[in-house]
Amino acid sequence: WMARHLPKLADPNDAMTTTSSKKKSKEHKKRSREWNRQLEETIIRILYALTRFLPRQDDPHDTLPRLVAKFADDSDKCERLVELLLRYDEKARMAEYKYYRYKEDDDDDDNDAPSLEALEAKLAGGGDMFHRLGSIAAFLCVHSKQCHQTILSKLHQQSSGLGLVTDAVKEFLSVLDDANQASTLRQYLEQL
Repeated sequence: WMARHLPKLADPNDAMTTTSSKKKSKEHKKRSREWNRQLEETIIRILYALTRFLPRQDDPHDTLPRLVAKFADDSDKCERLVELLLRYDEKARMAEYKYYRYKEDDDDDDNDAPSLEALEAKLAGGGDMFHRLGSIAAFLCVHSKQCHQTILSKLHQQSSGLGLVTDAVKEFLSVLDDANQASTLRQYLEQL
């Protein structure tokens, strides 16, 4: 959602002069998609970092309430957050499904390794972004009643519910090593 509202950044793919060749056009489109995906993931990581590291108390600039107000004042941002959450949930599930399907064909007898490998496949396939988006949604739901209502409404429109957010946060907790981050996420779960 932020990628659409950011000023046009210098795209390294624009330096490539496109000819009428289909091959170059396909390569350009592929690089452009990859660049947009990386930009989207970077924005999600930055937003997650803001929700995590902005001062909670004694902030003369009121940065945390200002961040929440950006979402509370514009319901489109919360709706886009839910769309991304659902999309990355689907990507993570598909990556995990593909892993198990591949493992089924491979027919290995090692029982402990597949669960870790499955988790790795899920995280690489979109699970990491899903966890971060779920944490951002939980942050917004806890800090703003309006955001909570908008997110819940959009989830219901998509035949889902707040359980998706809590599942994302719980799953994130299961893979975290950072105690401070985990305690913040546990607080979100308690307040949801």
